[in-house]
Amino acid sequence: MKTIIVSALVLNGSRSGYRRIIRNILLHSLRSSFELRYVFLFQKSGFISLGINECELPECIAIRIYPDFINKWIRGLVEQIAVPYEAIIRNASAIFMPATFGLLLPVKPVLTFVHTNTTFMMPNIMRGRGTAQQWAHLLLARITSITSTEICYTSNQTRSEYSTYFKVKNSGSVLGNGLMPFQSSSKPGNFFLKSRSYILSVSQIYRVKNHDSLIKAFVSFKNSNSNRALSDLCLLIVGSVQEYDYFEELKSLVSGRNDVFFMSNVPDDQLEYIYLNALCYCLFSFFEGYSLTPGEALLAGLPVAISDIKTHREIYSDYAVYADPSSLSSIERAIARVVTSSSKSYSVYTSAIAQKLSFETFFNRLEGLLKAISS
Repeated sequence: MKTIIVSALVLNGSRSGYRRIIRNILLHSLRSSFELRYVFLFQKSGFISLGINECELPECIAIRIYPDFINKWIRGLVEQIAVPYEAIIRNASAIFMPATFGLLLPVKPVLTFVHTNTTFMMPNIMRGRGTAQQWAHLLLARITSITSTEICYTSNQTRSEYSTYFKVKNSGSVLGNGLMPFQSSSKPGNFFLKSRSYILSVSQIYRVKNHDSLIKAFVSFKNSNSNRALSDLCLLIVGSVQEYDYFEELKSLVSGRNDVFFMSNVPDDQLEYIYLNALCYCLFSFFEGYSLTPGEALLAGLPVAISDIKTHREIYSDYAVYADPSSLSSIERAIARVVTSSSKSYSVYTSAIAQKLSFETFFNRLEGLLKAISS
């Protein structure tokens, strides 16, 4: 059986699209037999955050735990050394790099999975990182776009923007993304909004996600609405803080209010409960490489309002209400539509999105690419 090294060292306990993919691969392994053997490299906190018992994993999955890194610079350096080392000592056939960057020294064939166009196409203020970090970020991406054996992408839009930025041929596979069905074991835990209606938004907190516009439009919607049934409506933003200056701005926006709340690093079973009991879902980010959380909301049968950007249109087509993320009035109208919609009218999209975002289909594509480069 051929061995594939998978670098999950980017995970540090906070939520991200990368974390969802890695967790779903491991959950998938609990009920499926793989044709390849996988060795995952984790930071300790990243693996613990997945809530998966290592003892329950099948023989085709191995876990290598590294201590938590002090910062991203050290993590990036260790990754560039540890992944090739593990590939050599384990006689791996290929390496899977699932977090946009490949390897500077590809000792084995490398499949690099590009998730995000935000690294390349955003204005500087939206990137949430310093000048030195951004320079290193782009240099690493540029070099590894050359050293990777194969590059795959979450969406056609991401492939187009990546290829344009790095002036490479518009080649490589669009792998898409996938979601596992919700588990029946979802639990409320100590969730404090059990008795209130709430709009849900799930994403990491930094400027590109445009939470400030969501909050302003939500406040305006409530102020202009005389419906008593909506007087108790809340906005719940779930996600880890990636840009602390921006988070301070958000806290200032909601100072003195009792209807806007933030939650961070929610356990997976509780997050599923939060999805399943929300009134609707809203996310008005400026840029996305794929954006899985609207898909999770659709799986939960929720009305969904999202930003009118190319990536969202490509993935969610007619399944969502769209708004111009730079227009507060447009966002407010979208909020009004999903808040007053019947969830039953949107639940018809659940089976369609489950089929489109089937994790089984996604993983079969992934394994096919890995087998191709390791042959």
